[in-house]
Amino acid sequence: MSKIDPSIALDVHANEAACPFTEPRARAAHKGHFGHIMVVGGHVGMAGAARMAGEAALRVGAGRVTLAVHPESRLLAGAGCPELMVHGIAHPDVLDAAFDPMSLLLVGPGLGQDDWSEAMWRQALHSGKPMVLDADGLNWLARHQKQHLPAGFVGTPHPGEAARLLSCQVADIEHNRPAALHALIQTFGGVWVLKGERTLIGDGSQHLMNTTGNPGMATAGMGDVLTGVIGGLWAQGLSPWDAARCGVFGHGRAADAVAAELGERGMLATDLLPWLRRWVNGKTT
Repeated sequence: MSKIDPSIALDVHANEAACPFTEPRARAAHKGHFGHIMVVGGHVGMAGAARMAGEAALRVGAGRVTLAVHPESRLLAGAGCPELMVHGIAHPDVLDAAFDPMSLLLVGPGLGQDDWSEAMWRQALHSGKPMVLDADGLNWLARHQKQHLPAGFVGTPHPGEAARLLSCQVADIEHNRPAALHALIQTFGGVWVLKGERTLIGDGSQHLMNTTGNPGMATAGMGDVLTGVIGGLWAQGLSPWDAARCGVFGHGRAADAVAAELGERGMLATDLLPWLRRWVNGKTT
C-alpha cells in the first residue's frame, strides 16, 4: 500500500531565495573557513557525476573538495579540474580515517549498485557526518530503510527515487507531490528536495515551492550539479534548510540565465557553473 495520503495538503509557498551571501569575505579568510567536502561516488563509467558535484561545490565557494571514487575512475574524475583532490578507493574501509577532517559528505553521484558501491555507502553513513544523499545514495537507502541516518542530512530525489523510497509508483508521487514530500519527511526526517517541475523543498516545519528553472534542465548531470551546489553552500555555514532552498533557487536561476542567452535545447549541466558563480557573488544573472 502506498505511504502517500492524497488528502494531505501542505502549505507550499514560492521560494524567492536571494543570494545567501551579502557581505564580502573577510580579507584574512582562508580555505579552511569554507569547508572541506568529500564526494562519495564515481564508479566505473560514472566519474563525471562525482566530478560535476565536486566542481559545482567549488564554484559556489566551498574551500576544498575531495572525490572518493573507484580506482578505475581516479584519472577521469580529476581531469580538467586540478583543484579537485581525487582518491581511488579500492577498499572502502580505508575511508574511516579520511572522513575525520571532512565538513560534510555528498553521497551518491555515480556511486553505482554493486558490492563496492554498497560498502562505500555504508562507510559514509557510519561516519555520522552531515551529508547530502542523491542518486544511488538514495537507491541504497530505499533498500536499507532501517539504516541510521545522521542528524543532519539533505535528500534530493527525483520522482523515480522518491517512489522507491516510499514503496509506491512514480504516478503516485506525481499525483500529489506535496504529499510525497510530506511522506519523505515523516519517514526519514531531515530536509528533502523533491525534484521536478516546481521543485519542492521541506523539513518538519517548512515547505517551499521553487520558482526557477526550465525544461532545458532535463539532461544528464543536472542533479549532480545541484548536489554540489547544496553541499557547497552548506559547507560555508548555511543551515541544511537554507543550503537546500537557496541551492535549488540558484541552480534554477543559473539554468534560466543559460536559456535566456542560448536557448533551452542543448543545455548541459556544466553550462550552469559560470552562472552559479555569478549568482553566489550577488551578480545579476
